[in-house]
Amino acid sequence: GAQTASRLWGVEELRALGAGRVEVTTDDGTAGRRGFTTDALSELLAAGGYDAVYACGPEVMMAGVARLCREAGVACRVSMERMMCCGFGACGTCNVAMADGSYKSCCKDGPVFDAEEVAW
Repeated sequence: GAQTASRLWGVEELRALGAGRVEVTTDDGTAGRRGFTTDALSELLAAGGYDAVYACGPEVMMAGVARLCREAGVACRVSMERMMCCGFGACGTCNVAMADGSYKSCCKDGPVFDAEEVAW
């Protein structure tokens, strides 16, 4: 999903890779379904048939995706976006808070994490 069609990217690439069903949403309805990604995901998960969800984008959206997946019992992986200054976990700039109270470096331990591990 994206705010508008001009901000969408990678849709055809995902389809070409055989990513299965690729559902497009835009906030303004200029491509795919009008509305938020979480609105579409809620309906898709309710219909069933999904083993996993992969998400990237704004953290507030990924938090919503993680919540929906947890409620549906579907695995969820999220790609966190952080500034990565040193690239090997020493500076702490890209730390991600984990649900257990610890922190992980996005550059060293990620950037993809199990959504259940992240402190939303």
